[in-house]
Amino acid sequence: MKLLNRALLLSLLLWCCVAQGTPGLGFDKQALINQAVNWVALEAEVNKDQVIIKATDRRLKIPTCPSLFDIAFSFPTSQESIRVECPDTGWSAFIGVKLIKYSKVLTFSRNMSAGDKITRASLNSIELPNRISGAISSKAVAEGMTLKKDVKTGDLVLQSLVGHTATVFMLKKDILSGEKITIDDVTLVEKSIKKIGKQHQFPLRLLSSATASSNLLAGTILSKKDVNIETLLVMSTATIQRGQIVSSANVKVQPFYGKVPNDALIQPPNNIIMQARRTIRAGQVIRASDLQEGTLVTKGDSILLVISKGALEISTPMVAKENGKIGQQITLINPESGEQVKGVIIGPGKASGL
Repeated sequence: MKLLNRALLLSLLLWCCVAQGTPGLGFDKQALINQAVNWVALEAEVNKDQVIIKATDRRLKIPTCPSLFDIAFSFPTSQESIRVECPDTGWSAFIGVKLIKYSKVLTFSRNMSAGDKITRASLNSIELPNRISGAISSKAVAEGMTLKKDVKTGDLVLQSLVGHTATVFMLKKDILSGEKITIDDVTLVEKSIKKIGKQHQFPLRLLSSATASSNLLAGTILSKKDVNIETLLVMSTATIQRGQIVSSANVKVQPFYGKVPNDALIQPPNNIIMQARRTIRAGQVIRASDLQEGTLVTKGDSILLVISKGALEISTPMVAKENGKIGQQITLINPESGEQVKGVIIGPGKASGL
């Protein structure tokens, strides 16, 4: 009786499978296909509509099997075929399997026009059973791109429809060399990055303190070479002769427009006395290469040697036997006695005793 009940149950199951199966297939073949689809979907952890059992060829004859078929993948490392066996009759066959892998793609969530920027809110993510050439699947990739054409809700986000753009600045009017360029003088436009270079991409705030490097016509897309950006640098306020000490009397931090030298000073020398290596004209940027540590004492100069003992300080006139810079130890001679001593330069015409 149990065997009869099992056979009736199996017949009912197979009949239900065949009723929803592929037209034109025999009862036994359709039963095998449906059982195999269920088994592969479970083992491969996919949906049943992603499984195709390649058993529709008429040359493949499937005999009646009183019980369910035994099914296993043909190879442990592959899911491209299965081995099907009827335990009651010993019949077996290898049958091909195809797993349809869904691809994640993006669609537009609303109608959009050419030139619109893509945001995450304008994108939907869906899955399709076929791979779409040129489809974009990542919202992070699509975000910020600009549409080349009008699109409708539900259209696929394809690489051919979008592109990377950058905001550039187009002049509204003619500007002469040296004239100020303000934010009000430009219009912000989007351009494909394939048509512009990195020199056209810079922050708008730079135009708050910029001048034209040459005569510029209205409609010009500004590049970095077209503008001189304001930079605060140390500049000479008067002509500084070679060997002259550089100080607040002849230099000042001022706005500079133009290409900044690599060694330009952004603040005056502090605590170190510097002198010009060469003549520096008024209005020039002061560079590190223009300066050298100042010589405060020249051989033959009369200087004061200061010797301190507690609160007592004695100053003696001496003569330098060599040149000296701040902090440098030199030899001094007493002009009256001829005695030679060592002293450290502590300022113009002044040394301290050791």
